[in-house]
Amino acid sequence: MRGGGVGAFVVTSAKPSHAEAAPPDVGDLVLESDRVRLVLGGDAPQTRSGMGGYLRQERFGALLELGLAGVGSGDVLELRSVLYAKGSPVPLRMLGIDVSKAGERPVLAVEESSRDGRFELRTEYRLGPQQNFVELVTSVTNSSPDPASALQLGDRTRWRGAPAFAPRLGYVHAAARADIPWLGRTGSKLTHGLAFTAGTAHASFLFDEVGSAGHVTLGASADLLPGASLQYRRDAIVVEGGLGKLAEIAWRRQGRAVGYARGELRPAQTWATIEARHLDGRTVLSVLAAMDGRFELPLPPGEYRFVLRAPGGGDEQLATIPEGGGAVDLSLVPPLAGTLSYLLTNEQQQPMPVRVLVRGVPPTQDPELGPSAGAAGAKNILYSLEGAGVLALPRGRYEIIASRGPEYALVRQTLEVSAALGATLRAQLSRVVDTTGYIAGDFHVHAAPSSDADVSLTDRVLALAGEGIEFAAATDHNHVTDYADAIRSQGLGNRLGAVTGVEVTTLDWGHFNAFPYSPSLPIPPFENTSPGEMFAAVRARAPLAVLQVNHPRMPGVGYFQLGELDTKTGVAQNPGFSFAFDTLEVTNGFDLENPTVLETNLREWFELLNLGRRYTAVGNSDSHRLIYQWAGWPRTYVKVPDQQPGATAPEAVARALRSGHAVVSCGIFVLSNANGSAGPGDSVSGSRVSLEVSVRAPEWVDVSRVEIYANGNKVEERAWGSLTRPPVWNFAVDLSFAADTWLVVVARGENFMNDALPGKWIRPFGFTNPIFVDADEDGRFTPPGR
Repeated sequence: MRGGGVGAFVVTSAKPSHAEAAPPDVGDLVLESDRVRLVLGGDAPQTRSGMGGYLRQERFGALLELGLAGVGSGDVLELRSVLYAKGSPVPLRMLGIDVSKAGERPVLAVEESSRDGRFELRTEYRLGPQQNFVELVTSVTNSSPDPASALQLGDRTRWRGAPAFAPRLGYVHAAARADIPWLGRTGSKLTHGLAFTAGTAHASFLFDEVGSAGHVTLGASADLLPGASLQYRRDAIVVEGGLGKLAEIAWRRQGRAVGYARGELRPAQTWATIEARHLDGRTVLSVLAAMDGRFELPLPPGEYRFVLRAPGGGDEQLATIPEGGGAVDLSLVPPLAGTLSYLLTNEQQQPMPVRVLVRGVPPTQDPELGPSAGAAGAKNILYSLEGAGVLALPRGRYEIIASRGPEYALVRQTLEVSAALGATLRAQLSRVVDTTGYIAGDFHVHAAPSSDADVSLTDRVLALAGEGIEFAAATDHNHVTDYADAIRSQGLGNRLGAVTGVEVTTLDWGHFNAFPYSPSLPIPPFENTSPGEMFAAVRARAPLAVLQVNHPRMPGVGYFQLGELDTKTGVAQNPGFSFAFDTLEVTNGFDLENPTVLETNLREWFELLNLGRRYTAVGNSDSHRLIYQWAGWPRTYVKVPDQQPGATAPEAVARALRSGHAVVSCGIFVLSNANGSAGPGDSVSGSRVSLEVSVRAPEWVDVSRVEIYANGNKVEERAWGSLTRPPVWNFAVDLSFAADTWLVVVARGENFMNDALPGKWIRPFGFTNPIFVDADEDGRFTPPGR
């Protein structure tokens, strides 16, 4: 259907994709003009992934794509109308999508009703030529015989990764509620936003453990008599460029006069942001200067304080946008930056990936190394591919900390950076922890293919290498990801190996990793399926794959929690629970600041071992961001025949993991050996065991005690003062057992690792997988719970 410069059509074919809900798909509806294209999820029998059910219902009627012609779709994950009554959401059900006309132009209308039948909703999506916005008009009718009070119409929206911006709130990094005129989110190519043309909307910014979980925006509250209707209007905006272009459209759509604050930075900066703030200090708008130094802020009339932030520091200027609009010229001057040149190598003077942290020594403030959260500069942290580069910094005194994970010493220097002389840092990062025979792995990490992450694949692999990870599994939500091109493009092939994988993310059972898992295979079933069926599908398609249970007790997404598993008895109350997995994520990066989670997971793992469930314990970062969710913390060291990064076969890693030939580290590398021949995952025969323990850590990691557990009971503990601890501590213990016994060694430290893990309060630890002792020498291991 076409008319008035707008067209509407139904998608009849779609290219194969491994995305969780990648539009457009067969049955989706598209509305497009000369500028804008939007996609609404249709009522297709199955999605491209081959799944129906829950995912189908999630897509049906939701705005899944909002893009510009020739640019791309942007990062909208979902926008759906909502109805609230007396402050609580009213459950809705989809009825269908109507294709009609408003005048000569096609209109798509999503029709819904409340599940109790009291309300009927219709949301029309209206496009016009030469417009960078979609008008959303939602009407609700009270179909019940009773009056309805305190009704609010609005939207639930999710964007990929990055935080949203709203006037007077700035960028929102934590849960918040506020009345706002518009909001926006800047993506890699496009900027999206909502403008509330009927007046301010009440916004709830939602966050979970990973980060932003979207937001709910609601219009004014109103009462509705039986048979009466209420209408709510707002605009969904999409522009190429930053927040400035979006803000101009938003202000004008609200009928406000718009003026401009303009200027040109001399000299032009590698990056610079200019904020307009009300005199009370609240940020109204933030824009990036162009590469030639020019900038423009569209603003309603009023007095503002304009704040420049650039590599050399900042500048401020008061100025007034005149009534009725007009323009004001700003003369912000970027301070002359000092330069910090750095060269960080290994003992052989070879370049290597590193992480660099720059802290201001008071009164010098922490610098801002870039305007976005990329590896080249996020807050005051960067990852360097070859450990060499130049940083532009405001003049001042700085502490520089360079690191490469827990196998290396920290480099720490305090330097004075001046505009005239700059400063130079030359140093070696010495490898001080010997992990011969083992490769450092992170088997749970996320990048932009995951809906809740915005890290590029290039940045992800650089961060992994910069943290000293040598082998990684790509595990995005219901998406098979391959790091190969990103590794190859940066020349990291001799430093980082990787395997394609997927995190099977279910609604009812939790999250599970499968790797190696080929991109040519269908995504494992993740809805309307039992764990046993999902595990069986992975086994049939990828027989060599490791099946890993992630964060087993994490609220809402933990398999053991959702399955109601009692690890003492091995009984799960939720029918359909399956034990047919290989590895158990005993520690996850999101839990590192809460040591009780580790203790709970260790205890439950011990209880499963006592029942004969020989799962290999692993530790992984589950990182979704570049900073404060540190890749490689914790990590799993895997014993492999060839520990050369890039040369290790994924099948060898998978085989070693299934065999228990692994240890877990969050700063401490601990090994155990029984009778001189058996390490983690191995067995020995005989009632007497000489257990050798080796504990290794760099000087910046505290190790205060080591514990030995036999069948879950602590049988030995060694402690010493951290000031006298050597970098390697070896000791042996003679043990005797009357029955078959498994042995696990746990090492712990008391002091936080803030220098290596800024923004977190994490104590170091490490533990081994079990050595199995066949004490009665009958040729088999009988667990104590059997």
